[in-house]
Amino acid sequence: MSSVHRTTPLKEQADPDELAGAKLWSVYVSEAEKYDKALVEGWRADMEGLLIFAGLFSASLTAFLIESYKSLSPDQGAITIAILAQISLQLQGGSNVSAVDVTPLMTARPTSAALFCNTLWFLSLGFSLACALIATLVEQWSRHFIHSSELKQSPIIRARIFAYLYHGLERFGMYAMVQFIPLLLHISLLLFFVGLVAFLQPINAVVTAMAAALLASISIVYMYLTVLPMFSSDAPYRTPLSNILWGFFRQVYALFLSGWKWSPDEEAAIVSSQPPSEHKGIPTMIDIMIHDATDKSEGRAKRDRHAMVWAVRSLSDDELEPIMEALPELVWGPTGRRRLYNDMINLLLETSDLQLVSRIEALLRGCDTGFFAPDLQVRRRICCIKALWALACVSVSEASKRQSFPIFDHTMLASQLTSVNVTPTLMSHLTSVYALVRCSDLCSLLSFIRDIIPVLENITNTSPVQNVGTILRKIQNRAADLSFTGFSSVLEQFIVSDSTDTSSLVQRSVDALKSCNDLAYDILAEYLRSSGSVEEMPYEFEATSSMIQQVALRPSTTAAMKLKDTFIAIVETNAQTILRHETIHPLDISLDAILHLLQGNPECLDTVFLRLFLLYMGGRTKTKEVWARILPTCDPRFMGSLLTKCLATFNGRLEETLKDTTLTVIWFSCYRVYCRFAIFDEQTVMAVQAAQQTFLSSCTVAVLKAGILRRASGVPALTSYAVPPKLSEQQREEFCTILAEFLEARGRFPLNNSDKDVETETFSLLTFYVSGTPSFSRSFQRRFANSLLKILNGDSPTLSAVIVRWIGWYDGSPPIQSFDDPNARATILKASKTFAASPTFLELAQTDIPGIVKALIAELASDESNPAAGTPIDTGGLSTNVTGTPEVAKSGDIPEFTGPALPQD
Repeated sequence: MSSVHRTTPLKEQADPDELAGAKLWSVYVSEAEKYDKALVEGWRADMEGLLIFAGLFSASLTAFLIESYKSLSPDQGAITIAILAQISLQLQGGSNVSAVDVTPLMTARPTSAALFCNTLWFLSLGFSLACALIATLVEQWSRHFIHSSELKQSPIIRARIFAYLYHGLERFGMYAMVQFIPLLLHISLLLFFVGLVAFLQPINAVVTAMAAALLASISIVYMYLTVLPMFSSDAPYRTPLSNILWGFFRQVYALFLSGWKWSPDEEAAIVSSQPPSEHKGIPTMIDIMIHDATDKSEGRAKRDRHAMVWAVRSLSDDELEPIMEALPELVWGPTGRRRLYNDMINLLLETSDLQLVSRIEALLRGCDTGFFAPDLQVRRRICCIKALWALACVSVSEASKRQSFPIFDHTMLASQLTSVNVTPTLMSHLTSVYALVRCSDLCSLLSFIRDIIPVLENITNTSPVQNVGTILRKIQNRAADLSFTGFSSVLEQFIVSDSTDTSSLVQRSVDALKSCNDLAYDILAEYLRSSGSVEEMPYEFEATSSMIQQVALRPSTTAAMKLKDTFIAIVETNAQTILRHETIHPLDISLDAILHLLQGNPECLDTVFLRLFLLYMGGRTKTKEVWARILPTCDPRFMGSLLTKCLATFNGRLEETLKDTTLTVIWFSCYRVYCRFAIFDEQTVMAVQAAQQTFLSSCTVAVLKAGILRRASGVPALTSYAVPPKLSEQQREEFCTILAEFLEARGRFPLNNSDKDVETETFSLLTFYVSGTPSFSRSFQRRFANSLLKILNGDSPTLSAVIVRWIGWYDGSPPIQSFDDPNARATILKASKTFAASPTFLELAQTDIPGIVKALIAELASDESNPAAGTPIDTGGLSTNVTGTPEVAKSGDIPEFTGPALPQD
């Protein structure tokens, strides 16, 4: 009643907070409108069919009732006949004939059969008319539901109207009402047939038996259709009693067997959009159908395959685009090769009447007709190319299991590559698909050869030579059809050979056939060369390269030589890209793949190769993006030995630049923590020491020794904010020795401007390992102090600043506090005083160095006098107070220094 008394008008505009949810509610309106309209339209269509059937049935039933209802009243015809018979007798026999008593006829009751028949038929007519009435009302209610939901335009109001009306449908059992209407009509039909048997029973026994048999048959069939979906969830047959009977069983089960719980798997729960908690005991019939349809099984896989074959067969060529767009995602994903749909895709490839590859190629060919807009043309071409790549990927990755291979029109793809209308994006896709298609052709040829070789080997020496030629001719024709012309020419030489020794010819032929594996490296070399010249990364470049490599075995010497030439060609052709490209490039991946393959053939790596290898390694832009991902598949020990070989090769005066390039690459790979492409050993150290020594040699030897010692000691690699490692006494001494040797060796050679950063970063790396050392040996202290004196008196302001920061901090120097050798401390004090008076010190006046030097001198000067007594301290001209504390340590005057410099990423 509260709704009747509502007189407040509806506000069309809600408050601002409400309006903010308009977009959110629009989503609900969109989904609810589709669902509700489909539901209501389905009800209306059902009601229209029920109305037609109810009308026809009621008309037929009425015709029977017109005849049957007469049996409910006295038979006036029988009374009339009895009276007429009486009159006839009286006319014949005179007045002696007795009168006929018609009272029993007038008061006779209807027979049980007539009463039973008419009762059932009138009930049937009533049910049928009630069904028609309710169906008419449902149609009106459906129209009212749609109309009410479209009264307002505001998405918020419409959403709430949808929710309100749908809640009413559930609250008042509209679903049950709609399901009850056909049940009412079915009951009406059943009553008619039962009444028909009763109607015919007094008339004729045979006809009655036929009607009873018909009723029994219909009843049995109806009950069968009722219970069938309970045992077979895919049965299309069901009646209104099916859900009622299933619900009854659910209630019985819930009462007596409630200990067992059934819940569909996650996939079925997602599809049914119902949480498993809503399934109480036994699931609904819909839940079982969804579970059986989606549960992983061989039956589901078979249905999926047949469904997809039907779909592809029924689609025209212009309608294949959705299939083509889906294929790449079915075959390859972010984590690599997907194999869930292998059987389905193989079935599409092997079903001859589908001709899937030919149809896709026809669509690709049709893109050049000029009937499409430019953007649509590019999109369709890319779609076709990616679909062909996916099918070739399946063919290559499953080559060992396949009996037949798809036939690609690689000549058409080759013409696409040379077309003048190819954009960079198209070229990147075409490059990959052409290479993979050629690889698929090779897999087909290799499979054919594997089947032929046993036949060839079974030929005995007594067999005619022509038998060998006949077999080879089959292979040659197959190779020619697949455009492997070079291999076909090789076989031609054996076919026309005039050899008379059958066994020798067979052996040489088998060896030639086995060399067919090297064709994979020809395809790979061509692909890598073309990939280095494209502007964009080729489509699925790493995946394509990897699959081509998997086809062949270990490369032969001939294949290795071709790969080496490919490496040289790529580096020579892309010299500018090597120098300027600051991110990973296809050529990086190409060269990595070639080097990985050449690891097993080091004898092929001549001087020309090493020169180009150094051109690539030394010239490649040294950014973290590149060097963190460079050469990921190569063995780091192989790369270390390769760089060591470069040192031994380029050690003359004419190759000094190449030698310095090698040293720079070795130093960089040891220093940068993200460079993990090479591992070096003592042989590299000896090679550096054996080469002509330069300033760079001392830095390289130091980082090499530190790296070797770090790996042998199990010390983790450095990071930007690493804590100095805890070392044993022997390890500390070894790292200190490396540091001392570096400081002594660096002064033997002139310092170039390009070597300044290398020098300071090498020092930072070495001091990092010893910064946490609580004490130093006296030998190291003296060696370090002597080297420090030379450095601070030298012309290296950069290293002077770095080394001063390491040994002297404002709040006391941990390294100096660990120096307990008087001679070393005196030498460091002398070096500090000399440095404070040098021009280099004046150049660093605007930095924190002056303050650090003053604090260092004050700390070391305490060895010569007692600061507490107030005795003046000789600080080399620098002003200090009586306690030895530098006057420069004022707040804000000197930037804070927190520790030694670490290798940065």
